[in-house]
Amino acid sequence: MPNTNSWLCIYAIAQLGRPYWFATSGQIASPELYNSSVVRSGYSYSNYASQYGQKVHDCSGLIVGAFSCDDVNAPVTSPNYRIANHSADTQYKSDCNAKSIDMGTFPKIPGTLVFRDEGGVKKHVGVYIGTFTNLDGQIKHNAVVEAMGHDYGVVVSDLDGTGSNGKRRWNSWGQLSRCTVDTDKTTTFDARTLGVSNAPNSAVDSEGQQVPVQVNIETRNMRPFVATVAPYARPELDYDRIKEARISIMAFFGGQLFDSTHNVQTYINPNLPHLVKQCNAAAMPYALYVNVRSRNHIEADKECKALYYIISQFPPKLGLWLKLDNTNSISVNDDILELYYQYMEKWGLKSKCGLYVTSEELNNISWDRFKDRYYLWMIEPMDVNEVDDELLKPEMFEVPD
Repeated sequence: MPNTNSWLCIYAIAQLGRPYWFATSGQIASPELYNSSVVRSGYSYSNYASQYGQKVHDCSGLIVGAFSCDDVNAPVTSPNYRIANHSADTQYKSDCNAKSIDMGTFPKIPGTLVFRDEGGVKKHVGVYIGTFTNLDGQIKHNAVVEAMGHDYGVVVSDLDGTGSNGKRRWNSWGQLSRCTVDTDKTTTFDARTLGVSNAPNSAVDSEGQQVPVQVNIETRNMRPFVATVAPYARPELDYDRIKEARISIMAFFGGQLFDSTHNVQTYINPNLPHLVKQCNAAAMPYALYVNVRSRNHIEADKECKALYYIISQFPPKLGLWLKLDNTNSISVNDDILELYYQYMEKWGLKSKCGLYVTSEELNNISWDRFKDRYYLWMIEPMDVNEVDDELLKPEMFEVPD
């Protein structure tokens, strides 16, 4: 594979979701690697055994790994240090020709390295990938791929993001001197195929012809996480930490008409306006979930009319989820759910409505009657290894452009 900026970006994107192990650069996780690299470096992890068999990197090892194999999934057996040393500080000082501690001069060329400086030493490095389309079709701009740490693995972050201290996370940049710059500001990457578009020299085949770089990628590791915010949670959330944890969708409690003792109250969650405002400022999409506690058709009609105010003020791009919290007969619950669906059709949520329920609550309705109209979000924890992938990616979560 050519030593190019586009290949560096492709390799980095392909590692999203994979584990971080200190002092590694694309090797396959094993007991021997753990003892020879991680433990020898003075580190220890509690869950390392569950990560055996996966490719692992640390931050600078992500760059070394890219130039040590020609397949994003292939194990690295002999790290190539001719292009980049296994040290963020050395990569900046020795391996980069064009570089600067002034982010105002950052060229925004995909494949450019970005660094975090602490006390004059580069402690962390990431790969700027510019614009790319993630597996859900969502376009991200000014994105950086980094091996953030063992608690996070390889993640996507924001070029302009700030840390917990309020300071910019990336404060210097550099371009590898032995890496051909074959990208420009218009280059985009597609994580669904790892195809490259608008790149002057994506790759060269055996006959010397330029061809798009495309490889297969394990998509399961790159699914977005959804954060369900507890009812009446404090309105100030740390979106830097939320994004660092690879959460890309928020689900807020919208409210309820009846409290737990079935007394009527003001429907809206009082913290919702601020939660939505803060979420919009962080450029993250959100869904809403609400409690359905009506005991008959008349109460359900009142719930829906009160809910409409919430929907009109805070339209959820990623849909409305109904949490069924009633103990009526199945036939009554079915009638209530039918009424809700009729209202949601009027509100333009026909394809964006779902049930947020436990298996016990699901048994209180005729699910076969509604399964073609509502998405299903089961609350109970489950082993994702035993769940069909299709159940983990409802189309409702496709973020609009």
